[in-house]
Parts: sequence; C-alpha cells; structure tokens
Amino acid sequence: KQAAAAVGQSQLMHAYASAFAKQRLNVAQLLLTHNDLDSRTRHHNARNTLAHLLARGHVVPIINENDTVAVEELNFGDNDRLSAEVAILLDADLLIILTSVDGLQDARGKIIPLVQDFSAVSGLVRSDKGHVSTGGMVTKLQAAQLAVKAGIPTVIASGRKAGLVNAIVAGQRVGTHFPTK
Repeated sequence: KQAAAAVGQSQLMHAYASAFAKQRLNVAQLLLTHNDLDSRTRHHNARNTLAHLLARGHVVPIINENDTVAVEELNFGDNDRLSAEVAILLDADLLIILTSVDGLQDARGKIIPLVQDFSAVSGLVRSDKGHVSTGGMVTKLQAAQLAVKAGIPTVIASGRKAGLVNAIVAGQRVGTHFPTK
C-alpha cells in the first residue's frame, strides 16, 4: 500500500494541476503526518509554508497524509482528522469535509442539517464505508468535533455536486453544519 501511494501521488498531483490550471491556479503539494503537526518546529514550518502559499492568492495547497511513511491512514482514514488539524493550524474560518453523501444522516437516511450536540448524533454514525473509503462517516464526525472544539465551524457535504463549496462559503445551508458554540 505504501508503494502504491508513492506511485499514485504523482498521478493525483498531475490531475489536480491540470484541473486547477484551467482556472489559472497553481497547486502545491504538502505531505504531512500527525507527527509533523506534533513537533513544534515542523508545526511552525508547516504553518509558515501554508500561510505563504495562501498569501500568494493563486496557489492551492493540496494537503495529504504522507502515506508512504504514515501507514496509520492506510488503515484508519485519517485524512479527515488531518483536515481538522490543518484547519486548526491555520486558524481557519471554516472546515468543509467533502464526502460521497449529502451529509450526516439520521436512522431513516434523512440529512441532519444542524448538529450542536455531538453526543446526540454519535449513535447514528454507522461504521460501514464506501468501497474506496477508509474512514467513513465516523472519522468525519471525529474531525468535525475536533475542529468545533477549536472554534472552527464545520460542514460535511457531498463532494459530488458542482458549486457546493461556493454555496457553503456563501452561507447556504447544504450538508450538515456543525457550528461553534
């Protein structure tokens, strides 16, 4: 799996570079591990690098778990947690977690539009995942809880619908919103 991740990473970045080039944007690749964010020096370096890239205005950082050295993600789906950790690192205004469904669903399959109490919905999260997923909704809910605890509102929504990110940033209610208190 580590070797496959190493081969696939260049293909993934090529796809991102091609897609963003159509919008006249460049991409930058950052491969991180949780240890990078736990180390004071590497935490500082990652924050400075991201801040510099974002300040340029035309560079989109593509951040992924470094699967060639951090094998935990290959088993547990920790890119969800990594997204929350990076949002906290940058003191982000909002974390958007995209997935293959429209948001957190209740027992009948209906989307829950707003969650203010994580304990009230934790029992609704099933442990099953999509056929290409590693973390499923469990890790997305954990990431949302981590971000909200740090004061960052979070939205879980479908990544399969065009224009959804712009709609969320504009304040439209799609997916499941997790506001800060």
